[in-house]
Amino acid sequence: MSDDGKDGGKFEGKAGDSDESSGEEADFHIFVMEDTDFDLECMVMMAEESGFECTGFGDWRAAEAALDHPDCPADLIVCDYNQPEFDTLGFFRKMKQKGIKVVAMSGDSDREMVSDCLDGGLAAAFMVKPVTFEDVQALDRFNE
Repeated sequence: MSDDGKDGGKFEGKAGDSDESSGEEADFHIFVMEDTDFDLECMVMMAEESGFECTGFGDWRAAEAALDHPDCPADLIVCDYNQPEFDTLGFFRKMKQKGIKVVAMSGDSDREMVSDCLDGGLAAAFMVKPVTFEDVQALDRFNE
């Protein structure tokens, strides 16, 4: 199931349930959290073209609600660092405690920002926008 809507998609079942559109197993589900509509649509499209199941969220609050759901299928979160009213590092800490890997992304590659994300393992990686198709394909390295 995929969704590139502003509020994110509803999901049923867990990661590994069959993919309704292709009939194949959904091996790896990525949640994309991005507040810019165009960037969100591009990320979801590239993830799906790379063979990932993907759910997009234009509102971090909707993503947090989905991540708190007991049947949440997220295996990896790709999260825009700069979102309005969003405690990015606090969110990364929460996901680390839950055991869900996060990849941070931003159009700003400020050394301190990157260090804040990567030091202590809060984020598994940092991608600088614009994100390329190859960057998205490389997310497969987090598929364990």
